[in-house]
Amino acid sequence: MKPTIYIEDLARDITDNKTYKSLSQYLDLAHRYADFVAEEGNIQVIHSQTPEEHHYVFYQYQDESIHYKITRPINSQMMVPASSFEQEEKIFLELLSDLDKMKEASSEERKGFNNMVYTIQQSIGATLDSLNTNANSARKINGNMFENLIRLLFQNLGLDARTNIATLKLKDENNQVVHTMKYQQDLVLKQNGQLKLIGDIKTSSKDRFDKVFMDAYFYNKIADAAIPHIAVFLNDVQRSKTKKRNQYRTSSTFCKGRFIGYSIGLDVLSGVYYCDKTRSMEEESYLQRKIKTLDCLYCEDIFKFLKI
Repeated sequence: MKPTIYIEDLARDITDNKTYKSLSQYLDLAHRYADFVAEEGNIQVIHSQTPEEHHYVFYQYQDESIHYKITRPINSQMMVPASSFEQEEKIFLELLSDLDKMKEASSEERKGFNNMVYTIQQSIGATLDSLNTNANSARKINGNMFENLIRLLFQNLGLDARTNIATLKLKDENNQVVHTMKYQQDLVLKQNGQLKLIGDIKTSSKDRFDKVFMDAYFYNKIADAAIPHIAVFLNDVQRSKTKKRNQYRTSSTFCKGRFIGYSIGLDVLSGVYYCDKTRSMEEESYLQRKIKTLDCLYCEDIFKFLKI
């Protein structure tokens, strides 16, 4: 019989480590969280009251010591359950063992890849939701761990992926350097020492599209370069209260108008990827062309960016 898993232990593991060093650590945490959810009496599942989005659920922790806290929305169609976790993990790791396997992945394997990344990150976020702590601190840990996870996926494929702080030289009209500026990059991909790709990695696009588009525009203009820039997001869904007790809705944090405006006005992003796309991204033709699922980055577009 498996030992009982406590949400406090999972939360302590995350907050003590802040950012895991290996993919196996992320998978171990996600597996333990799946086992915790599956264990009777640990959670109550609350379905979203938003029409057409009942597949989003909230886990209410049945622990008085953490005041029955409720998680962020979880896409139950993507979250890998304990019953199939080991099998899905095996397929996931097999894909990540070789670039050619990623390139030849079936549609079902690609869906499984996307679901596993979503499950790993939502296990972290939902665990952090149990904490009686500063929300900004939890968001920072969650964001940092997602950035690291996306880089680790590339590294497991043998690619040179890292975070970076670039120094840009600002010149006046006489071409004289008048100032230097530090520029934080969530992801840089290099090939044979040459920079091939720059990426912004965020758990949500909420209030971030301005920065993502302007960073790409500004970097290439100041650096006098034409480096492809991409943006990777986990999802754009949040919990909203209703007038009834213990009933919740889901709402989108995706700002469609702002995204379309920047996409047409600047057109500086070579790819935008989501683990969990919103309904509007799936249904509207312009957004369908511009926004892809995460597996498209690892199974298709990476070969274009690196020319391999």
